[in-house]
Amino acid sequence: MTISNFITEHKLKLKSAKKLNVRDLDELEKNNFVAYVDEANKSYDVQLVLDNKKNIKSTSCDCDLGGICTHIIALVTFVSENRSEKSVVKKAPKKKLSETDEILEKINAEDLRNWLSKTLNKNKELAFNFKKHFESSTIIIDKSFIKNTIQESITSIIGKRKKVETSEVKKIVDNLNVSLKPILDFIFLKFTPENHSLFNFLIHEIEEFNYSYYITSTRITKLIENLYNVKLKSLFNIKEIEEWQNAIRFFIDSIFEPKFHINDLNFAKNVYELSKTNEFQKNFFIQYLEEKHQALYSNYKENFPLLAYELDSIILIIFTENNLFAKYSNNFKPRRFQNAYNILLIKELLKNNETELAENYCLEQIAGNSKTEYDLPYAEILIDLYTQNKDNLKLAEILSEYGKYIYSIEHYNFIKENASTEKFKKYRQAVLTNARYSYQSGNIEAFDFYFEIKKLDGKENDLFDMLASSHNLEIFNQYKEIAHQLDEIKFLKTVVQTTYHYNKNESTTKEIIDFILQKIDIPTLKFYLKNIKTYYFNYIHNELSNAINI
Repeated sequence: MTISNFITEHKLKLKSAKKLNVRDLDELEKNNFVAYVDEANKSYDVQLVLDNKKNIKSTSCDCDLGGICTHIIALVTFVSENRSEKSVVKKAPKKKLSETDEILEKINAEDLRNWLSKTLNKNKELAFNFKKHFESSTIIIDKSFIKNTIQESITSIIGKRKKVETSEVKKIVDNLNVSLKPILDFIFLKFTPENHSLFNFLIHEIEEFNYSYYITSTRITKLIENLYNVKLKSLFNIKEIEEWQNAIRFFIDSIFEPKFHINDLNFAKNVYELSKTNEFQKNFFIQYLEEKHQALYSNYKENFPLLAYELDSIILIIFTENNLFAKYSNNFKPRRFQNAYNILLIKELLKNNETELAENYCLEQIAGNSKTEYDLPYAEILIDLYTQNKDNLKLAEILSEYGKYIYSIEHYNFIKENASTEKFKKYRQAVLTNARYSYQSGNIEAFDFYFEIKKLDGKENDLFDMLASSHNLEIFNQYKEIAHQLDEIKFLKTVVQTTYHYNKNESTTKEIIDFILQKIDIPTLKFYLKNIKTYYFNYIHNELSNAINI
């Protein structure tokens, strides 16, 4: 969405947004803006990201309102009004000295040095920036130096206080971006175990600051994300193939250690994702990961199920994406309470025609779950499997237990024909109850199913009660023709008396009104509307009345 369209869409909030104070606007990188937006005595951290065509890509605000709040609108408006689309380069006139420059031209060097010394001693933030800009002594980058550098970046802003104001976080991040540059240049100069350890220590120190000061702003977490992105880019900027391969080996080795940092695992995953853009790099990554996995399994075969879930999960995903699962399918076992992992594993087993094992895994997870809702993904797999194998006995059993959560008329008829009368009655009562609650919460699929059952029961006229209890304009629009054919006056009475909680959009309302005007002639419509008695008429009634002048 363009900025102008965004402002037009939210014009009702524009007046309130313009009353807010936008300050400390910063462009972290091209088209990525962050700023503070003040409202009353509170300040909020707001972000705006544009794409290359200046369209709005994403927005965020750390207030509790959610969605597009006035703080976001304030930032978008501020950027729009202060952004220069084009700049014209002109020949610069001879610079006129400011009053300060004129004084500097005349002042004695010793007097300037004395004044500057006193000023720097009073202003820690200025002293910190002065030191980082002018210091030229040789430094030894180790953990002690990193710790002191980060601490100085923080204390130059807040001193010895144990609380950080929201407005100070940006200044601290700015300091860190300056002070950490030589450290990062050194660390990323060559990928070695020592430099890897230094980087992890640096991240740990920043995270400790973030947690110990209970910082709610996202600037620190974004700084950490940016540091990992710089690390990732540095890795893929290595020109020498052997050096790059050694780095990949090192990072993969690190996640196969008995104890590894979760950040290292996430970084390895990002390395894999970026390597997909280069076939050679991707193949090397996968090949070495496969070697490590195979070696680990050979050495710890009995205890392999104890492999860390996070690592096992990433390996499973990579193997399934690269046609390696069939080769190592025996190495993967289900994990308790890890549904996403288990479902992926079971589906891959089915692709590999290991249907009996897949069925057993589904039944094991269902037996071990504490809540029925966790069983559903496994039950759905079993339903598909038994349907495919035409195993009606097992299919009837699983459907009578879990079909109550699946709104399928085919399943309903199957259970009716294959399950016992007692089980069918129990299933029918449960599935109708669930479907009713579901369509009253906006589930159109549940409504369709419920109405199909009503038709089978010969109770199609219950449609009007269903529509009224759904409070859903989209459902009403979908069923308007059927309802009109069943009973014109009931149709009209229901549509003008129902309170709609869902999908109050103008296009749907217009479709319903146009349909009524098309199907019911004006005199008849006037007669109906005048004779419908109720304590409440909704906005559709008002629109119809205006349309036919009553």
